[in-house]
Amino acid sequence: MKSEIQQSWAGKKSGGVVSLRLAWGQAIARAVDSGIDDSLVEGLLESFAAPASLLKLVDCVVAEEAIDPSRLASAVQSRAGESSFSEADWLVALERLLQFLIRENRSATISVALGYLSCSAEYLESSGSTLTFADGVDAFLAEFGFDG
Repeated sequence: MKSEIQQSWAGKKSGGVVSLRLAWGQAIARAVDSGIDDSLVEGLLESFAAPASLLKLVDCVVAEEAIDPSRLASAVQSRAGESSFSEADWLVALERLLQFLIRENRSATISVALGYLSCSAEYLESSGSTLTFADGVDAFLAEFGFDG
């Protein structure tokens, strides 16, 4: 059974829409059950617009043994710390990549996904691009696709 905090998170994300509350509830429960730290789940809920994104993230994390789900937050923080983009920017960009994977019926490990985002961040920073990190990721995906 879901905890009260998980139910509260699902209620806030759903805006009172029952079907969305159920979808968010399932995604949140799966993320927590996979071992992703509660504080990161809460941060993801602030950044992610779709419950499918959270489910896809869980798939990416579970697909890889190199990153313990409870250490995912530190992996994202580390990557963000190596760039000029905030952790919140990284989470929004990560959702864009996850949505691409969903649309294309593709999968990836979280290391590959974070690596793609790192390369995107490096290019955007070095090129002086005016695109946001998330929009830059969309542009890279449209132009170059994703090998993962």
